[in-house]
Amino acid sequence: MVAEIVKPGAQEDQAEGEVGGPSCYSDNGIMESAEEWDRCLGWTFELISEDPVRREQARDRLRATQDRRSEALYAFNEVWREEGLSAADQAGGRYIAERRRTLPDALWEFTPAASYAGWAGLRYVLLYLEWEAQYPDEWMASAKSWGRNTVSCTI
Repeated sequence: MVAEIVKPGAQEDQAEGEVGGPSCYSDNGIMESAEEWDRCLGWTFELISEDPVRREQARDRLRATQDRRSEALYAFNEVWREEGLSAADQAGGRYIAERRRTLPDALWEFTPAASYAGWAGLRYVLLYLEWEAQYPDEWMASAKSWGRNTVSCTI
């Protein structure tokens, strides 16, 4: 069975003055609805656009979201080290918020507890795989160092 990926409506890059973009928080802190996933990651469908300019813009945005995620993790670690766990809890919230806005982090963080069949994030998993299949060089360029390295073995 092949699942069809349906691109959500256009997403705003920033909303209501937030540094990281539109709010990706739900009441329970978990992205459950398709609307939450679209609000956080709808722009990622441009990674598989037929237009190379749009793909490049999406890769630029992906790099920016990954940079914000890394900055949030660094800030979390610094606060934890310097001020203790209660302050780190607040900084950790920013880190989680930034993970919701970037690939592949959102896929790792917010997987369903039960079945994937009705999971709102499934189309983003399929998008990520489609991006890898259609544009492997672009996908590889955005991968972490473990995805870009080659290993040679001599026996």
